Amino acid sequence: CVNHPSTVTFQFIKLHFISDIHECLDSESVCGPNSHCYNYNGSFSCFCWGGYNVSDGNKAISKGNPCTDIDECLLSPSVCGPNANCTNEMGSYNCSCLDGFTATNSSLSISINNTCRGTFCFQICVCSVFLSWVVLVLTSYWSVQCSVMLKSTI
Repeated sequence: CVNHPSTVTFQFIKLHFISDIHECLDSESVCGPNSHCYNYNGSFSCFCWGGYNVSDGNKAISKGNPCTDIDECLLSPSVCGPNANCTNEMGSYNCSCLDGFTATNSSLSISINNTCRGTFCFQICVCSVFLSWVVLVLTSYWSVQCSVMLKSTI
């Protein structure tokens, strides 16, 4: 207020309030499926979930350029390590040992750090030596199903 004799004049300051539009309220309609939307003051950003990647890396993530599943088994065939099968899953993958193999540490998931190894199998083969019997124990490193490895009469 400016005070003059017999006159009071009011000066008004025009205030502008800018409110942020929260584009991420409906994340899927902004960023598309399999993504996170982060709202910032005056803007937003889209990020793909783990195990997903943007369809066209030259464009921003959007409903028209969504995040799609990464086939880890195709991208990195050795992801499970040797003697294992890799199965792609949406946003992930699963490793399983081939027949005759087990995980090095059975309490952990199969991975390049916990590979599949052959199982030991013991088999008793009985061979006749003239009229006496001799029991032989054979070790097979490569097969769970121990087939007869030695059948002979000495």
